[in-house]
This record gives sequence, structure tokens and C-alpha cells, in this order.
Amino acid sequence: MNETRVNFRVDKTTKSHAEEIFKELGMSLSTGLNVYLAQVVRSRGIPFVLETTPSRSALEERLRNTIKLKNIPIVKLDVSENGHAVLDDKKYPREEYPNVYDWVENG
Repeated sequence: MNETRVNFRVDKTTKSHAEEIFKELGMSLSTGLNVYLAQVVRSRGIPFVLETTPSRSALEERLRNTIKLKNIPIVKLDVSENGHAVLDDKKYPREEYPNVYDWVENG
């Protein structure tokens, strides 16, 4: 095999954790990185999904938009003694909120 040397900087903790994981898998850090690079070449891209975790405010905004789009009524749920969600059927009659009751009862 025609080999070349690659040098790069990495956080000490990240390197240490990676070495531990590769050791558990029976390989060195060098072998583990070679496996990763081979997967990059084979898949012609990063061999896993890169995604960001949306912030709480972004999630709340998406939820508000979905509620508006789907015309979902906003109701206040209470919690029963056994931890289940419950609706006040006087405030929210079952006939007016059948989908909400379905969700509360069936998930």
C-alpha cells in the first residue's frame, strides 16, 4: 500500500475518548481513522447525517406554526394522580374537541 502521513489538530479529550472506543473495537486510532476515511471515499460523502439541534425557541416557533396551519385548538391539560393527561370536559366538550380527546386517550 502506498501510504502518506496526515497531521491534524484535535482536542485532547476527543482524541482520548476516540482512542478508548477504537481500543474497545480492537483497533488503534490510526486504523479507526483509516476506516473512517475509507467510508468517506466509499460513500462519496460524510458517512453519517450532519444536523444541528434546533434551539428551544426555534422548536417553539415551528410548533406554533404547525398549530396555526393545522388549525389545532389550544387547550390546557391537567395531570391526573397517575400521571396521565386529562381535559376539563366542561371547558372543552368532547364533541367540540374530538381530536384532542383522541390524542389524550390514545397518544
